[in-house]
Amino acid sequence: MSDIAPKLPRLPSPLEDKKIGVLAHDAAYTDMRLSDVVWSDQHADGVHFETVRMANVDLSGARLEKLRMSDGELTRCNLANLHGLGAQASRVVIEGSRLTGISLTDASLCDVTVRNCRADLASFASPIWSA
Repeated sequence: MSDIAPKLPRLPSPLEDKKIGVLAHDAAYTDMRLSDVVWSDQHADGVHFETVRMANVDLSGARLEKLRMSDGELTRCNLANLHGLGAQASRVVIEGSRLTGISLTDASLCDVTVRNCRADLASFASPIWSA
């Protein structure tokens, strides 16, 4: 019998702490730990997070079209009303976070785990779910 559990992120320990003020269009953020960052209401297209740990990151109301995340861990983050049209996520764990009103239209989600999160009014219109 094959394993049906989602694959977990491949995250080395430790990751270097980084501070990023503003998200940039088509920017790649890799191999880092981000904590206590406020990116609410920011707009950036094509942002790519790879091999990241996020804790207490506020992305509420952000518009991140074509957002990509692979090998990510989000803990106690605020993703309320985040708009991620065409987002792609692979091997991502979201835990203890707020997803109220998140909108991931036309998203591709593979091996994504959501635990102990508030997700009222979340919208996953036309998603592609895979394992």
